[in-house]
Amino acid sequence: MTSKANLRRIVLVSVSAILFMLVLGFVHSLTKEIISSNILSSKKEKLLKLIPKSYYNGDVFIKSLSVPETHLRSLGLDNGSDYHVVKNNGIPVALIIPAVGEGYSGDIKILVSIDMAGNIIEVRVTSHKETLGLGDKIEITKSPWISQFSGRSLSNTTDVEWGLIPDGGTFDSFTGATITPRAVVRQVFATLNFSKTILDRGYDSLKKMEGIN
Repeated sequence: MTSKANLRRIVLVSVSAILFMLVLGFVHSLTKEIISSNILSSKKEKLLKLIPKSYYNGDVFIKSLSVPETHLRSLGLDNGSDYHVVKNNGIPVALIIPAVGEGYSGDIKILVSIDMAGNIIEVRVTSHKETLGLGDKIEITKSPWISQFSGRSLSNTTDVEWGLIPDGGTFDSFTGATITPRAVVRQVFATLNFSKTILDRGYDSLKKMEGIN
């Protein structure tokens, strides 16, 4: 009797353990999908802040693609970085390209949205460690300085003009600070050059952009 009782206990514990593992696996799978969905929604919301609503009026889809290795260095990015194609009802309306510049106190991370004609829509700094009250004027909440890039393109601003006024370029700097704005101007210019590589291939090649080199 004792052996049978022990056997029942072993079977019961084993079955309970299996059921527990199955339930745990199901909950994990369900939670993982919810978390993944929330992350994607948050990412989409963040990226769409760089695209005015006048650019879309229907179903908006954002496709993320790997930045080709040959463009990583000019953009200041690490391997595995993505750029993004914004589509409205299946039609590409804009690109959003990341870049990282070397500021006075560390990396300055930016996102640049560019329309399909090669014009900058918006530039936003997403992360930096620049000096408060001076270098932080690159933030749109601290100064309108970053807005001077909107509408700029490779066709209306020459290569020489892509610099600060003290360097012979056309962009304003800050009083008492040049390293920070210089880094931003340089990397915004880099995103435009990368976007030209993409846009020169036309809409039909957007599906093959992962193969750009």
